[in-house]
Amino acid sequence: MSDPASILRELQKHSQSLRQSSQLLLQQIQEQESGLNKLRHQLSAVLAHSESTQRLIRALSAPGVLPAGSQEAKSEEAGAASASAGPDGGDTIGDTDIGSRKRTALLSGTMLGYMQPPAKVMRTADPADKADPADKAEPAGAAQQDIWHSFAQGLTIEAGWARVLASEFPKPYFQRLANFLRYEYATSIVYPSPEKIFNWSHLSPWSFDDSGSDTGIRVVLIGQDPYINPSQAVGLSFSVPRGMQIPPSLRNIYKELSNDLPEEFPVIPNHGCLDGWARQGVLLLNAIQTVRQKESNSHVDSGWAEFTSAVVKAIDEKAPLSVVFLLMGRQAQRFETLVRNPKHKIVKSAHPSPLSAARFFGCKVFSKTNNLLEAAGRRKVNWADL
Repeated sequence: MSDPASILRELQKHSQSLRQSSQLLLQQIQEQESGLNKLRHQLSAVLAHSESTQRLIRALSAPGVLPAGSQEAKSEEAGAASASAGPDGGDTIGDTDIGSRKRTALLSGTMLGYMQPPAKVMRTADPADKADPADKAEPAGAAQQDIWHSFAQGLTIEAGWARVLASEFPKPYFQRLANFLRYEYATSIVYPSPEKIFNWSHLSPWSFDDSGSDTGIRVVLIGQDPYINPSQAVGLSFSVPRGMQIPPSLRNIYKELSNDLPEEFPVIPNHGCLDGWARQGVLLLNAIQTVRQKESNSHVDSGWAEFTSAVVKAIDEKAPLSVVFLLMGRQAQRFETLVRNPKHKIVKSAHPSPLSAARFFGCKVFSKTNNLLEAAGRRKVNWADL
């Protein structure tokens, strides 16, 4: 019979061997799990790419999207021609001959410029005009008209603003913007819905008249881009529909109003709908007027900034009465250099976001705005009229 010391040594050796075997087995399991995780991620990426590809296919399969003569039997010929002519198949973005465009270029992602809107790309909404709204677009070819109207059948801009901004719509940047939007709305979730993009123009119409009466825009309040969550964006900066939770920035605006004008704004509203301000001539304009769901600044390079600049310039150059530009935050203050007419005034503050609220509170921009309006002989804004 072995002595206890020998038995202990054998047990220790056996225990060490078991530990090494366990560690080796654990390492093998971890390697297998790592491989499975890697495979899982690769599979997820493939599925996501497949879904994205299906959305693109559905968008390109819409009537009139692919150029005539470039589908099915002619797709290989188009691809070969595109390869020999360069990434754009020899066509320029401004080319009006849509039928000559190559399918390969469309599928390569160079979508902008391939879906030119009609010569007059915007339809206007004039309450006095009983004609068919579709007749307000002058087509540059039936295919182009169908492509544009398939996206924009509900997209209207107020008649006065349409006249003031008429020179912008034929410009290449706006055509690219229109094509970009049609593609984005076809392949992604985008806010606001198309019919609400120009909501600001309807609630704050270009209603100046030649009599000098106190009508039209009196304040321009520029935001950044629309809210990124469902059902929030309405085509007005900072505003949300009644029944929605008040966003933090707007709640801070209400708090500052209550402190700045306690007698005129004694109670903080229980909703975030700013239609009442818009109807008084407070233009609630986002610098970037569309956005993908959950992706702030996703449309920042789309052409919206140039269009918003055109709106600011139009007010600066064509508004017959004094207008106050209320610029909250650095993004809005980038438009300050476009305001050159001395009759217009500028009021600036930090952004009301919780990130900069400490610098925003106490700015008194709302009383300053009303004081400037009254000094110019215009009615002040009733901020409590919501």
